[in-house]
Amino acid sequence: MSQSNQEELIAINRKLRWLTVATFLVALVLLFNVAACFGMLVDFHFGEGLLVGSASGAGVAMGFLFGWLARRAAGPHI
Repeated sequence: MSQSNQEELIAINRKLRWLTVATFLVALVLLFNVAACFGMLVDFHFGEGLLVGSASGAGVAMGFLFGWLARRAAGPHI
């Protein structure tokens, strides 16, 4: 195996590790968001509008963050 192939494999390994960590962090944030939304759903004093708005806003923000992180991890060749 040549030196350039080894360097490419190491770079791919680093990017994949970083992407895995980012995926788990986004999943953890999603889990906390769902727990907060179900907590609000049980307690009706906050109103349904706040529940729907916060869930939609958090979903959009997390989707953008995950897409941005995945694009950065993929590198400039995409």
